[in-house]
Amino acid sequence: MTSLVNVYLTNNSIQGKIPTTLSSLTNLERLNLNGNLFTGSIPTELGTMTKLVHLFLFDNPLTGTIPESSMSSLLLLGKLEFH
Repeated sequence: MTSLVNVYLTNNSIQGKIPTTLSSLTNLERLNLNGNLFTGSIPTELGTMTKLVHLFLFDNPLTGTIPESSMSSLLLLGKLEFH
């Protein structure tokens, strides 16, 4: 699965924390987790995903802040409303 480039898990009512294991998808360029029920903060491990260009986290009840990262090519971070 490390060859995955796009992951779209939109509007699936997925609950819990965003899995830190997503960071093992080293070739990932687009990660769309919009419209789920992810809670907690954005894992700092996602900051190691240097090929990630689009990260979408709209409509999730996340808390905390956006972590500092080495995602130098990140172009878009979806509209986030932290609770």
